[in-house]
Parts: sequence; structure tokens; C-alpha cells
Amino acid sequence: MRLRAMRETVVRPTERGIALIAVLVAVTMLLLLALPFAISMSRGADAAQHAIEEVTVEQLSASVRDDLLSQASLGHATFDPTPGFDERSEWPDAPSAGITNLPLDGRARFGGEVNDLQRYLPLNAGSPLLFANVLGLTARLAADFTSDATTIQLDDATKLPDAGIVWIDHEVIQYGQKQGNVLKDLTRSLLTDQWFYRAEDHGTVAETALVIDWRCILAATWSFDGRTGGTRKERKPLRDARELGEIASVGMGAFSPRELDLLAAAFHGETEILSAPTFGRPERIFETMTPPARTLVVKGALSLGAGSIVRIRNLKTGAAEFGLVMSTSSRPVPREILLPSEYRLDLLRSVTQEFPAIDSVVEPLLPAPVNINTASPQVIAAIFAHIRRGMDVRVGDAKGQQRPRPQMPVSFGEARELAEQIVGMRAGDGAQEGAFAGWREVAE
Repeated sequence: MRLRAMRETVVRPTERGIALIAVLVAVTMLLLLALPFAISMSRGADAAQHAIEEVTVEQLSASVRDDLLSQASLGHATFDPTPGFDERSEWPDAPSAGITNLPLDGRARFGGEVNDLQRYLPLNAGSPLLFANVLGLTARLAADFTSDATTIQLDDATKLPDAGIVWIDHEVIQYGQKQGNVLKDLTRSLLTDQWFYRAEDHGTVAETALVIDWRCILAATWSFDGRTGGTRKERKPLRDARELGEIASVGMGAFSPRELDLLAAAFHGETEILSAPTFGRPERIFETMTPPARTLVVKGALSLGAGSIVRIRNLKTGAAEFGLVMSTSSRPVPREILLPSEYRLDLLRSVTQEFPAIDSVVEPLLPAPVNINTASPQVIAAIFAHIRRGMDVRVGDAKGQQRPRPQMPVSFGEARELAEQIVGMRAGDGAQEGAFAGWREVAE
């Protein structure tokens, strides 16, 4: 009995080998599974850490934004000690020290700046002169320009393209080459089918008259003319100056990428209310306008100077269209109605519909003001360059007599010097201490 039991518990060698192989296979499988498990756990830890850091950065970024907005909100009239004007110090250029000191192990950097949109020029209400001044495409005649002239002599044609199109006294002229300050190979009397002057229509144009690159005029009218297919019955405002690359579709010149960058640095589309533009006081029209008429006769010309974008409205029918005032004069002509004062506003293009006298008005689109305390020197210089009183506008002297006051325009050099003085004075240099509180201080 005991011998039989002992024989039954003996393990055979073959069975012992099979068990060992099974154990080795199991251990091998576990080792094979351990490597991807370890890798997946490592990646999971990295993903979790990344998710934590991403949320941390998002929260910190939101904190930076809220901090900048809270600093800027102190410029509200409720808290602002100078509610009548804004200066550069009211626009924070960095977050508070408590936020910038958050290290995040040195892997995150935080910064920000609040920008005053009124340091820019208004993109959708800018005049051709502003666009030309920013790019340096404004010039003056250096000699009288006659109806049979074959060249155009300018005071400075440095920044004008080697070939292009210019506007002179309502005549559109193409030139084929530029030699120094002289434009040659002229093709005159362009766009006469759109009622622009022929060469013989305006006679001699006097020295110092304004010469503007045609692209700048297209830029000023693009929101209500080019983008509307020439109907001029609505406005489609631009949001970025680089959108002015669209004028290439007209086939009369295009801005280069560098010029578009310069415009984008000086103009901004958000400086005005796009959906509800602000118009100035309406002025009644005292002479019926029928196509192709382009001259408005009004009693007052407040905010209706050259370069103004205007809206003409028929008060009876509600019909309206936009236009661009290119020149003004105050020389009355004989008529049935004698006005105590009379201004003539010459539009760039003729009206497309009839606007009866007395029942129609013209109102200027008021551009957003530029903050002289935050504007760049380039923007300030562009505002002042080539400004002067119109040659055909008469003003009253000290004795009450109306006499013309011809004066030389502000040159680019004078405008840059003026801009540098303003920037220095608003920074506290010299007698001026800090920001300008109003135009009286600027004049003084």
C-alpha cells in the first residue's frame, strides 16, 4: 500500500519540461506587454501634463487680457482725471507686474498692449490727399501746365512710380516715363466718357496746383464707388487697408505690397462706426443737379472742404448717392436767388440721378478724429502735409472785406518737423508739460 502511493506521486521529466516552457512563455508575454504599457503610461502622463499646462496658459492669457482691459477701463470718464482727452499712459502697453512674474518654470511668456484706434487715420473716410501723403505720392506743379503741354514739371516726383496715372484739375493723365521731376510721354484726356476734363477744358493750370496719383483717388472712393460697381448708392466699408489691393481690378494701376503695408500702418477701418456712419449738418442745394452735373451750390461749406466724402439726398423721394468733393470755390455767379454767401463744391464724378434745388441736401461723412496725443509721427505729418487754403476761396479780412489769401502749402519737410515737435511736446519736452488738452494748446 505504501509503495503504491509513492509511485503515484512521482513526476515524470517530460511533464516537468512542459511546465517550465509554459512559465517561460507566460513570462515572455508579460514582458512583451510591459513595454507598450510603460510607453503608453509615459505618453499618458505627458498628455495629461500638456493638458494641464494648456489650460493653465489659457487661464493666464485670459487673466492678461482681463488685466489689460481693467487698466484701460480706468480711462473711462468716471475714473479718468482728464476726461476731455486721452494720452499714451492711459493705454497700457504691458500687463501688471503680478502677472508677468508668473514663471511657469520659464516655459511661458506673457505680454500684451492696448492700442488706441484713434491713433490711426480713418480708412473709409480718408481723403485722397491723406492716402497720397502717407505714401509720398503728392506733388505740386513746378510750372504752369498749359492745355497743349507734353510734359508735367513737378516740385518733387521722387516717390511717384516710373509710369502711372495722375489727376490734375479734374483731368486724368497717363505718363509713360519719369525723368527726374518731369513726367513725359503723356496721354491726356482720359476718362472723358465719365465727364472728366479734356485738355482744352481747363486752360492753364497754375504753378503749385496739386497733383495726385490716381490710385489714391480710387482708394478714397473705393468703399462707395469701386465696391458698388459705380452705382455709389451704398457704402461697403473696408476693414483693413490691404483690401485696397482690389483696385487692381480696375486696370488703372495697383498698390505694391510695400505700399499696402504702409497704408495698413497708418489707416484702420475700425476707427469709425461701419454700420452707422456719422454725417454732419445737411446743407441745402440751391441749384438743380441733372446728370452730368457735378457742381453743388450751397450757402455754407462747414465740413465740406476738398477731400470730403458727401451724401446727396432728395428729401422728397429719399434717393441718395455718395460723392467725393475735389475742389471748392466761393466765387458767386449771376442767378435768380441771391445768397448772402455762396460756395461751389466740385465733385469727382457727376451725379447719376437728378437732385432738385431746395428739395435736396448734401451732408458730409464725418471722419473719426485722430488723437494727436497717441498718433505716430507719420500719421501727424500726413495730416499736415500739403494743407493750405483754396486758391478760389475768399475770406474776410480785418476790415470785413473779402479778399483771396493765396498761401504756400505745408511741405513734407515742414509737416515732419511739426510732427516731431508735437511728439516731443506731448512727451513733456520743453515748455509743454504732457499731453495736449485741446487744439488751443496745439495752436499756442
